[in-house]
Amino acid sequence: MHAGVTGRLGTIFFTLQIAAFPSLAAMEQLITERPVATRELSRHWYSAGGYMVVKLLVDGLLLRALPSAVYTTLFYWIFGMRDTATAFTIALGVITAFTCCVGALVMCLVNLLGSPGRTGAGLEVERFLVRARN
Repeated sequence: MHAGVTGRLGTIFFTLQIAAFPSLAAMEQLITERPVATRELSRHWYSAGGYMVVKLLVDGLLLRALPSAVYTTLFYWIFGMRDTATAFTIALGVITAFTCCVGALVMCLVNLLGSPGRTGAGLEVERFLVRARN
């Protein structure tokens, strides 16, 4: 394999890891926030739909999509990727969608499993199952 291709593949892998790790760090915050949100929802301080809209906007847009879009915009050209608008747009979309999907996966597992340890174990099982298919 050509050295430039290997370097770019490593860069893409590194970029996806940088995009995924903040979602894992958000597990503890989600778990501590859950009882508060449950209490406030049960007292009808706000609706579940309103809470989800705000959560998706803040967590999904501001904490996931925006930082990954800024990172991709800054470093895409430095990494020596293709210098066409189409290739850049595809990379921007893939990295941003990956970041949002990992965030959504962590949110679902935290709500389903309820603790950081079980969520981490669930992510490891999911990763093992994905690798076992290949």
